[in-house]
Amino acid sequence: MLRAVVATALLLAVGASAEAGSRSLDDPSVSVGSWSRGQVPLCDAQSVLNNIANRYHKANVETWQTGLAIGTVTKIDQVKFEPANPGLIDRRFCHARVELSNGTPSDLFYLIEERQGVASIGWGVEFCLPGQDPWRVYDGSCRSIRYQ
Repeated sequence: MLRAVVATALLLAVGASAEAGSRSLDDPSVSVGSWSRGQVPLCDAQSVLNNIANRYHKANVETWQTGLAIGTVTKIDQVKFEPANPGLIDRRFCHARVELSNGTPSDLFYLIEERQGVASIGWGVEFCLPGQDPWRVYDGSCRSIRYQ
């Protein structure tokens, strides 16, 4: 009986606090305890570009064994910014031109998302270079990572 009373009291307290704070979570100013909206780095942030270059080189050395690396990155452009549409995750779609270590130019498509880091802390980035995705993880022409 005591368990039922305690459970009912907890449910009422949770319901009341949820109703009191019911605002649209799509609003960028909304914070819900530790789920405050984070910051999505800009497309030209050095931390994002370093993350992409390091992961690309590691994949080429350890998996594909081509020895390629990303050399220079130019013409960085934000294609679209979606602030929490839908849900709580902000997404920034980006495009750049790169020159690989063998001198070959290529497009670079990448997506930066908040709360997609380790254990949902920080931001995460997914990237693709057309023709450089032998397992077609993002489709042959990076279709699943490009803004459409």
